[in-house]
Amino acid sequence: MLFENIPKKVCVWVDTGFKGVEKVHPNTQIPTKRSRGSPLTEKQKEENHLISSIRVLSEHAICGIKRMASVSTIARNHIPLMDDSLIVIAAGLWNYHLQSS
Repeated sequence: MLFENIPKKVCVWVDTGFKGVEKVHPNTQIPTKRSRGSPLTEKQKEENHLISSIRVLSEHAICGIKRMASVSTIARNHIPLMDDSLIVIAAGLWNYHLQSS
């Protein structure tokens, strides 16, 4: 699993799709979902807002990298490490775009 390789002292900010990660990685921040009968408290809403404001930075970076179509589509080749090379190139192009704008 992905989270077993992350050091325990590193805080991981994830969305609600990663429920159960706190069992593998104890230093995990997951937003609180409301239940049917009880709405979120103001403190829970503030915590969710903090988590989303931190996560949005990485989500925007991932979206920028995926603008290069070869990263977001299925690569049908058998060249070793080609997918790693594509993601490195896409990340480099996105970083160049951010620095030049």
